Amino acid sequence: YDDAACYWLPGSIPVIASTGMNFNSGSSNPKRGLKFRVTVPFKSTGCVINMASAAGLAPNVVLYDTDGQTPLVTVALDTDLQRLAATDSWWIVRWAEQTHLANTYYYINLEPQTATNVTLYYVDVPNAIYLDQMDGGQSFHYAERAGGAQTATTTRRPNISVMVSALDDGAGSGGGMLVHPGMAGRMAA
Repeated sequence: YDDAACYWLPGSIPVIASTGMNFNSGSSNPKRGLKFRVTVPFKSTGCVINMASAAGLAPNVVLYDTDGQTPLVTVALDTDLQRLAATDSWWIVRWAEQTHLANTYYYINLEPQTATNVTLYYVDVPNAIYLDQMDGGQSFHYAERAGGAQTATTTRRPNISVMVSALDDGAGSGGGMLVHPGMAGRMAA
């Protein structure tokens, strides 16, 4: 845009191509994935990942707490559900519902268990502001780690989506109809 701002566009992916990175348990950073946060307290029940692995050698998927090092959930992917070996597929990963704090980063990493490569697909953008056109905006970007802290790349988005089961708007439970401020009409009895 001519005002140097980028705005959310539903379903937008502001890149030319998706690329795959190969890594395994012996790579310098064998744990790679998504660093994410949401502006309100929320609950997650899993994620969807675009990746490829050799037949029978799918990596673990680990949801890490706010420090990026304490596992909350570890899921061993079921390779029997793999569409085709060594081709990119979308994997649905389920875990027991987890509660997350508002404006607090969490991490989802792929963690290969062998020296055989897995491929995680991602997109790069020239400037982090371009991520604002995508769901999650700049609050969803790439991170990786070996044994210590996670290292983030804010201009890269891995093809990982978080499955959100609840958002807390802070209003409590009151029921009733949501009303937009511009709704001036009345409901007839």
